[in-house]
Amino acid sequence: MKTWLFGTYKWQGNPKALFLYMTTNCRDTHDCWWIADTKEDAKILKKQGFEKITYLNSDKANKLFAIAHVYVTENFREGYPSTISDNIVIFNTWHGVGLKHIEL
Repeated sequence: MKTWLFGTYKWQGNPKALFLYMTTNCRDTHDCWWIADTKEDAKILKKQGFEKITYLNSDKANKLFAIAHVYVTENFREGYPSTISDNIVIFNTWHGVGLKHIEL
């Protein structure tokens, strides 16, 4: 089973859409987790009924980043967790990624 992580600054955008699709249609092949930016955001999503939710810099997120195959995000991220795997694929879904200098 492949571990895919999803996250952006808020519960929005392409990462959210792909997370919702994959948690519905790819349960047998992918372990999908939403990585909220804050503990408070994670609590809100859990209250809405989502189970596989954690937040950046939590013990769970650090363990997931160490083993994950793909991290789906959007926009510019100033940094990534120190535990992120060297083999992870960072899938940035923001339009214009290939055309603009957003990550150096």
